[in-house]
Amino acid sequence: MGSNNSLFRRLIFTTAISLHAVVLGWNLERLASYDSPNHELLDVEIKGHYAYVPAGLGGLNIIDISDPSSPVNVATFYGGGCEFGRLYAWHVVGSYAYGSGRSCGIKVLDVSNPRSPFLVGDYGAGGQSYEHAAGHSLGDGEAFLYAAVHSGGVEVIDISDPSSPILVSRVPTQNAWAVEVSETGEFVYVADGAGGFKVVDVRNSESPRVVGRSETSGTAKDVTAAGSSVFVAVGAWGVDMFDVSDPANPILVANYNTSGYASRVSVSGDLVAVSDWDDVEILRWDESPSLTLAGYKNTGGRVMAINMVDDIVYSAEWRFFHTFKFGPVEGPDIDLSFRNVDFPHTGINSCRDTVITIFNTGLSPLVFEEVDLGHHDYEHNIQMETLQPGEKIEGTITYCATSDQGETNLVIRTNDPDEPQVDVRVEGNSSWGVESGEPAPDFSLDIVNGSGSITLSELRDQIVVVAFFASW
Repeated sequence: MGSNNSLFRRLIFTTAISLHAVVLGWNLERLASYDSPNHELLDVEIKGHYAYVPAGLGGLNIIDISDPSSPVNVATFYGGGCEFGRLYAWHVVGSYAYGSGRSCGIKVLDVSNPRSPFLVGDYGAGGQSYEHAAGHSLGDGEAFLYAAVHSGGVEVIDISDPSSPILVSRVPTQNAWAVEVSETGEFVYVADGAGGFKVVDVRNSESPRVVGRSETSGTAKDVTAAGSSVFVAVGAWGVDMFDVSDPANPILVANYNTSGYASRVSVSGDLVAVSDWDDVEILRWDESPSLTLAGYKNTGGRVMAINMVDDIVYSAEWRFFHTFKFGPVEGPDIDLSFRNVDFPHTGINSCRDTVITIFNTGLSPLVFEEVDLGHHDYEHNIQMETLQPGEKIEGTITYCATSDQGETNLVIRTNDPDEPQVDVRVEGNSSWGVESGEPAPDFSLDIVNGSGSITLSELRDQIVVVAFFASW
C-alpha cells in the first residue's frame, strides 16, 4: 500500500475516533481467539450451542460455543464438488443446515447431531450463483428456503423434504446478496446490491412479488431485522435502518457510517453487530429513530462476518474465530489506530515515518511493560507511560531503508488481561512484488469486450487507472 492509502486510513480512523471517544470502555472484551481447523472464515451461523463457520479452504467448521471463552471444533464438512470444499454461507432450519456455494449450489446437511453431520441432499439450478439464504417453517411439516442468487433473483424453495428441495418460484432482483425472513414469515427482506433494499410478499409462495423498495446509502450486502426495524449493511456507507411497519413503503430512517466496510450485520435486542473489515462495531438502535456507536474493537484481522446472541459477539476473521463479550471493560484494554503499517517504497538511506495512536479503552490503568521493533531499519518514540482510562498516546514509527527488505512487528506488551501482547505488522521495502512509489512494469492485456491487446507503455504521459480484481 502506498502513502496515500496510509494517509487515507489515518484520516478515516481520525474521523472515527471523534465518534468512538464517547463510548465508555468501548465495550468489547475479547473472550477467545480460536484457530479453527479450516481457514479463510466467511460466515457465522449460530444455532443453539453451535456455530456453523464456513471456510474458503477446507469447508465447514462446526464449533461448540457452549462456553464462549473456550470454543471447540466438533465436526467439519467438505463440500464435495465445490472448489476447495468451499461453501460461503450456512443457514439452519430445524435439524438441517443449508450451505450456499455460489455456482456449487446448495448442500443440505442433517445436523440433528451437530457432532456427526451428514449430507442428505443437493440443490442448484445450473448457471446460478447462490449466496446467503434464510428459511421459515410454517408448521405441519411445510417449510421454505429463500435463496439470494445475485442477478438470478431470490428463489423460493420448498424444503418440506430437506433431502429433495424443490424450486417453487423466483423473484427478479438486480444483484441479491442476502435475505431475511420477517417474524411472521409473510415477507422476505432483500439486500439487493446496487438495487438497494426490497420487501417481497411471500404469502403466496407460487407467486411472490416485490411490494416495497428503497434506495440504500451504499451497496446493500446483508440484512437483518427486529420487528418492524430492518438493518442493512451498505458497505462503505455503514448501516442503514429502515422502518417497514408498512411493507409497501419501507422508509430509510437512520444511517451510521462505520469506519470501514460494513459487510454483515446481526441484531440482538437493541444492538446491531457489524463486521467492518478492520474492526467489529456495535451500534445501539432505538425507535426515535437513531443508530449510535456502543462498542468498538480494532481486531487486526479481516472481519468477514458476524453474529451476536445476547451479549456475546462471534466474529469470523479469515484465519481466526473470535468471541467477545459486550459491556464495559472493567480492566485495562488496549486498542490501536491500526494494526498494519505499510510504508511505500523507500529509497536506500531514505527515511519515512507514520504516527500510531494507542488507547486505553478499559476502565482501569493500562501499564506498558515492553515496546519493541525487532529490525535495525526501524525506530519508535512510543513512551512507556501508564494510560488512565480513556487516555491515549501517539508515537512515531520511523523507517530508514538500508536494503530492499524491511518487514517486522511492533510488539507491545501491557497488563491488558485478555490481550497482553499486541503485534502490529510493519512493512517497508519488500523483496517481492511492486510497491507504491516504484515505476509500474510494462504489461499487455487483452481488451475487454474488444479485440487485440493494449500495452501500458502505449499510454505513457496519460492518466491511467488500473483496477485489479480478485473473485472466488
